[in-house]
Amino acid sequence: ARRGIQETVSDAITSVEIQQIILKMNESDREIVMLKSYGWSSREIGKIKNMPSSTVRNKLAALKKQIEIELGRSCKRQ
Repeated sequence: ARRGIQETVSDAITSVEIQQIILKMNESDREIVMLKSYGWSSREIGKIKNMPSSTVRNKLAALKKQIEIELGRSCKRQ
């Protein structure tokens, strides 16, 4: 199925918004998000960041929620 131009533009805007939100995070949180986006497991990230994988999973859940909240705010402004 072909995607419409509006869907493509909407996805691009959302991607830019997510990037802006990630850039506002502190360095440690940003690293965790980026490593996860590259496909690293929570266990692998934990080893790199010297923290338990459960802490990585909890941080990722909190960061995901933060991104969703920020995206919701930006959608309401438009």
